[in-house]
Amino acid sequence: MGRYLLSRAGSSLLVLLGASVVLFTVIRLIPGDPMTILLGSVNIVNPELAARTRAEYNLDAPLPLQYFAWLGHVLQGDFGRSLWTGEQVSAIVGRRLGPSLLLGGGSTPQSHAISPLPLHAHSSQA
Repeated sequence: MGRYLLSRAGSSLLVLLGASVVLFTVIRLIPGDPMTILLGSVNIVNPELAARTRAEYNLDAPLPLQYFAWLGHVLQGDFGRSLWTGEQVSAIVGRRLGPSLLLGGGSTPQSHAISPLPLHAHSSQA
């Protein structure tokens, strides 16, 4: 049983890693420059500001280095700053995590209690 759980955990980690690579790459392949989103203008008038912002967000590095820098920050719990409010994303998620877990934790047992599926699963094992 322990070996099976370890295998499943390893598989889950590989799936999460693969999904993060795909999503990171797809987001970078979207037409347009991230600077347009960050600075809020299609015509960047100040090239010095653009260069400073690129360096701050590590957008001047090659794509693989950007990914590993992003992954390192995510693994440390640093999800960056919101583009709209400038607030730390981890703080925003933290405020909403409690109510989300409460809703999910409260609704899951109720859905299992009224669902006929657990009864079928239990009767098939007998």
